[in-house]
Amino acid sequence: MEKNFTISTIQQSDEFIGNISLKGSLDYEKLNKAANGQVTLYVQAKDFGNPSLSSTCTVIINIQDINDNTPVFNPSEYLEHIYENATVGNYVGRVHATDGDGTEANYDFSYYIITGSGLFRINGTSGQITVNLNAEFDRETTEVYNLTIVAVDRGTPPKTGHTNVTVVIDDVNDTPPTFDKGSFFVDVSEDKIPGTSLINCSATDEDSNFNLFYKIFDLQTPPQNTIDNETVKNWFKINSATGEVTINSALDRELTDTVLLTLTVNDTNAATSILQTATATLTVSILDVNDNYPVFLENYPVNITEGKISGPVITVTAHDADKNPKITYRITKNYLTDTFSINPNTGQITRNPLIDVDRENHTTIEIEVEANDTCFTNTTTVIITVLDINDNFPVFDPYNNTINLQENNGTDQNDIYNSYRIIWFNASDADAGPNAELTFKIIDGFHKFHIDSFTGIVTTTGHFDREIKPSYILKVTVNDNPLDENERKTSTATITIKITDINDNNPYFPKEYYIANVREDQKDLNYSIIAVTANDSDINHSFEYSIEPHSNEKRLFRINKHSGSISVNASLKNNYGWTNLTVWVEDVGGLKNSTLVFIYVEDLNDNKPVFHGLKAFYKIYECAKIGSNVTILNATDADYGLNSKVSYTFVNQTGPGKNYRDFLLNNSTGEITTAKNLSADGDYRLRVKAYDHGTPVLSTIEDIEIKIVDVNDHPPTFPHTTENASVLENTQNVTVTTVKAEDIDKDSIIEYKMKQDDSGSFTIDLKDGTIKIINALDRENTTNAMVSLIIEAVDASGTNASDQCYNSIFTQNNSTTTTVNIKILDQNDNPPIFKSSFISIGVRRTITTGKTEAFIYDLKESVEPDPDSEQYSVHQFKVNGKLTYSSGDQLGQKIQELLNTNKIKTCTGSNEKTPICVTGNGTVNTNIQLEENMKGYINIPLIVKDAAGNSTTVLRIYIISDYQTGSILINGNKEYVQSIKADLMKKLTQLTRQNFTADGIRPFNTGTFQSTYLDFHVADPKTGTILSANDAIQLFDKYSSQLGVVLKQYSILAAKTYTETQSQDDEGGIKTTYIMIAVIALLGATNLLIGFFFCSSATRYQRKLKAATTKSTVDQDKGDKETHPGTNVYARNQNPLLNKDADFTNIDYDRFADDASVASYDSNQFTKKEPIRGDEEKGATMDMYDDERDVQQGDNESLAMVLEQYKKEKAASRESLVPRDLHNGHLHTDEFTHSFDNDGLELSLETTEV
Repeated sequence: MEKNFTISTIQQSDEFIGNISLKGSLDYEKLNKAANGQVTLYVQAKDFGNPSLSSTCTVIINIQDINDNTPVFNPSEYLEHIYENATVGNYVGRVHATDGDGTEANYDFSYYIITGSGLFRINGTSGQITVNLNAEFDRETTEVYNLTIVAVDRGTPPKTGHTNVTVVIDDVNDTPPTFDKGSFFVDVSEDKIPGTSLINCSATDEDSNFNLFYKIFDLQTPPQNTIDNETVKNWFKINSATGEVTINSALDRELTDTVLLTLTVNDTNAATSILQTATATLTVSILDVNDNYPVFLENYPVNITEGKISGPVITVTAHDADKNPKITYRITKNYLTDTFSINPNTGQITRNPLIDVDRENHTTIEIEVEANDTCFTNTTTVIITVLDINDNFPVFDPYNNTINLQENNGTDQNDIYNSYRIIWFNASDADAGPNAELTFKIIDGFHKFHIDSFTGIVTTTGHFDREIKPSYILKVTVNDNPLDENERKTSTATITIKITDINDNNPYFPKEYYIANVREDQKDLNYSIIAVTANDSDINHSFEYSIEPHSNEKRLFRINKHSGSISVNASLKNNYGWTNLTVWVEDVGGLKNSTLVFIYVEDLNDNKPVFHGLKAFYKIYECAKIGSNVTILNATDADYGLNSKVSYTFVNQTGPGKNYRDFLLNNSTGEITTAKNLSADGDYRLRVKAYDHGTPVLSTIEDIEIKIVDVNDHPPTFPHTTENASVLENTQNVTVTTVKAEDIDKDSIIEYKMKQDDSGSFTIDLKDGTIKIINALDRENTTNAMVSLIIEAVDASGTNASDQCYNSIFTQNNSTTTTVNIKILDQNDNPPIFKSSFISIGVRRTITTGKTEAFIYDLKESVEPDPDSEQYSVHQFKVNGKLTYSSGDQLGQKIQELLNTNKIKTCTGSNEKTPICVTGNGTVNTNIQLEENMKGYINIPLIVKDAAGNSTTVLRIYIISDYQTGSILINGNKEYVQSIKADLMKKLTQLTRQNFTADGIRPFNTGTFQSTYLDFHVADPKTGTILSANDAIQLFDKYSSQLGVVLKQYSILAAKTYTETQSQDDEGGIKTTYIMIAVIALLGATNLLIGFFFCSSATRYQRKLKAATTKSTVDQDKGDKETHPGTNVYARNQNPLLNKDADFTNIDYDRFADDASVASYDSNQFTKKEPIRGDEEKGATMDMYDDERDVQQGDNESLAMVLEQYKKEKAASRESLVPRDLHNGHLHTDEFTHSFDNDGLELSLETTEV
């Protein structure tokens, strides 16, 4: 390899470099494979000194293989064969390729099928080709598949080798043959000879190597043919190679006219074990040929009755197997001429009624009949038997009329009379057949005799006892037996049989047994207990009596052998009970008989029953089922028989626990069972008696105790579903009540629980049901002053079930509830409280005209409602100090003068003399006559109290004149005005900053609707001076804007001076006022509509009003609302364009300097822009005009009026409101109104600013 390299020396400075280079190209594949691509060079370096010195080194060069060889298939093409029935995984072939590269990365490759059918797959490593999954082949459809297979190595870049694989699908005989037709049909005459070809039923097969084998698989004849298929199975044969069907043996249409052949063809070269067959049917129709003789179906024996009888005798029938034969009949031989004739078409033979046929002369008659089918004839013989008729009586042979027979009881097994023949009757009958067959019968005396019905031999059937019956008369009949019983004939014979006597009867007792009684204390040995007497049916009899020894072992009894009298032979003491004696009687002939004598030795009843095993007490569950066992009594009696038979019964007693009817006592067994459902309320102490059945009856009495075991089968119950109790409010840790539940079960344990207490203020004792209050309650804060508790009583004693009990008695509900309604009783714990520490009222001087005492005021109106109950809401009013008077008006001095002159009386219920009296119930009355020169006010310190405490106030009473009294007319009745007067006065005071005080209420009726006057006066809060009524009314005009809502809220119709309401023309004025109100309201509404349309359509403004983006939901959390520039937020109905909820409290009224500013105001001048709040934002732009639409002009006069009024209103608003109501630059008011002064009434006209 070193010849492929060269080395040259290169000097660089002091170094000499050996440069190794290639002489030519290298082929990795030609390198020594053992070197793994390495070339080792040995390089020598030597100098030119003398001697020359050298040194060697080893240079290893790694040769890198490149992918320069393509995989090559060997051979270049492949031809493979597979069978068409190949399945997944079957081997197809193997391709082989090699790659000349020297390293694995370049010579390692994989095989792939790139073109061809998806029916194959290849192993990428081995190149083995197999059948793919779900591949199916059918050579008959596709015979060859061409596959292109590549081998791709792993070099870079990879190289690919190609080869073609031709896969030939070899035929597998897998296709079954098919007949040319599914059904074949052929006709053939039945006289065709064997070997005649009928039809060729051929089949085809798509396989290449088929071998078809034809066969007749089955042969069937029509169901209506009775012929066996085996008979015709050899009629046809088929050529197994060609399918030709020929006649194999002679055909016979008479057997069947149709044969259905099932043909099969089988491919014997089939590749699988499953037969490849096809089936077809061949229907052979056999045509008829006349080749059969008529044949009579049977022999024709027939019977006829002798005598002259007409009618058909028999019908002969011949059968011709040929199709549609024509057969005729005739009689060819008949030696009784004219006696019989035949119908030629039907073969019916009939009898001539004029000719007598005598059986005695001709017992049989033969007739020959011929059948002819035009080609062939055949004959048959009809044999006619003449039947006999019964025309003779049977006749007895001579016989002996009297027979003697000695009696015999038949007990001897050698008894000669058992089936003994005593006579033989013979008889004869001239008739024949059944008419001559005789039958014998005994019709009288047959109980002891029997006659053979055929032979006539009479025999005995049992013993004969002369003593029972001494003679017998037999009547015997003989009769023939014709088929018709009505023709039967009978003869009769009579004989007498006499029975002679022998000693053949045992003596007998007339009774089967005898019963006698004897007392056990019977000591008389001659006393006859009973006598037995026997009889004998034989003549000249005598008897002897005896007792069987083994039945009288104790020899207690003896019998007289002649008379049969039985008497006592020994003492019977303690031998009570039954003794069974066998008594014999014997006659002189040695014949015996016996009877039984039952002697009852009567026991003396001298022992009482004795109880055994009684317990101190018995237990049973109260829930025991009816019929449950309590105990079984056991008592015995030492006596015998009825004297020892013990029965049981209860002894009736009176008193608690002694009612035995709750139980049943079985008289015989002594078992005590329950007779009803028991209760554990008490135990039982019953008295039982055991008694015998002797005479006299002896008994024993015992007491038994039955304890009723209580079963916890009842829930506790409260006596009432609802209970009531009470407790004082403000109390705690005291017992309120105690609830008690009851449980009818014994020893039950009841626990109490608080199931519901909404107040949380009560507890209940678990054991005794005591309810206590633990948290004090306030009656006034308790709904309906009532607390309802639900108390639950729980049975905590558990259950003690028993299998004696009904399952239904145990309930799952072991608790009950009751409701305890606790009424919270009132305590006087709420003192009366004045609504205000200062009360101001006015009193007109005129109320005391002509009198000194007049009602002024009820102080109860000024006291807060007392939450205590009515009994604790009774308050005591009292003057709480000295009265003081206003200064500067000498009122106090004038009062003092009245006191000094004793013109003031003592107040009722008081020792004080004061100008104003206050009663204990709060009534304030005058005690002086108010004079014209009196003015000012009186201050009265007051106290109101009850047991809970007190409250104080000062009552100021202004003495006013009528000119100082104003009146407000309100749309409503007196009660309504009474309910609103305090709030109305308060609001008027707040809005006007003057003290409004209500003085009285007067009804006023216009006739149309009900109204009420509220009289009032107004005081200056700074000076206390009472304003005149006119000044007071002017306050309504002055604060009209603020009072607009108030007037509407309280339905105020007018405000007048008191004097005006008293004028004579007051009624007409009021009516005029109402008319003016209606007119002004109508005019105002009209003007509003005109103004609205005018403002919205006025083209002189021609600008758009852009609504600010604002939320559409109401913010309930904040009281302030947003100001929306450019909208009429200050109108009373708020913004009709966008936001109906807009607030206008923050509007800057400075922008309304003049009318021009209003008209030309731009919403962009607003500098304050508050953030928009809320959940939803909406933007809208409203075009106030339409350039393309004509502006509709309204009523100019009305509009001018509205605008004019608007200007005045705004000017008034700026003058009267802005200085007082500005707060942070904004006006606090709800709306702007226009006020019309008309007799003190106010009318607001809504306007909208644009």
